[in-house]
Amino acid sequence: NTYEKPDEPEKPNEPNEPNEPNEPNEPNEPNEPEEPEVPEPDVPLAEIPEEPETEVPDPEVPLTETPEKPEDPEEEIPDPDVPLADVPETGDSSLTWYAMALLSAAALAVASLLKKKDNED
Repeated sequence: NTYEKPDEPEKPNEPNEPNEPNEPNEPNEPNEPEEPEVPEPDVPLAEIPEEPETEVPDPEVPLTETPEKPEDPEEEIPDPDVPLADVPETGDSSLTWYAMALLSAAALAVASLLKKKDNED
């Protein structure tokens, strides 16, 4: 294996000195927009035909006789009790969870103390 040395890279050309920017030309007076001419549209003009006045009759409201009151106005609707099945009682059993949490915490404390004692020996 022979290693060939690469050719030397070409040296970059030195940049030219930048030219100073020219001052911008400022206008003598600000330009004001001219008012545009809006031509009036050509609207075809025609005479509006006269319509005869139409009178809409206002008929009387039809009325009916008042219905007679029934003899027994109140009708009783039976409301039987809802049948219940034998369902086990449900309740808050959080005491069990508190006891389990306390027992777990005590077990962790004992395990921690035993491990600490083994590390000291």
